[in-house]
Amino acid sequence: MVNYFGSITSTDQLHLEPICFKKKRSDGKMIGIALYGIGFVADKMLRGLLMDKDKVKIIPPDDEFDYLGGK
Repeated sequence: MVNYFGSITSTDQLHLEPICFKKKRSDGKMIGIALYGIGFVADKMLRGLLMDKDKVKIIPPDDEFDYLGGK
């Protein structure tokens, strides 16, 4: 099942913040995944935002977040 999550508060800029999940593996190491999402936006409006890279800001996870055991 797929749901929309996140929200759009402005139609002239898009700020994407992750929802971060962490899990301890069986070998004791922590892994994580950063999940980004956008609430419902009309296709035309989303295309306009994505075409101008200055209007889209993707906020990375915190520095201590180790995604998928990559550090």
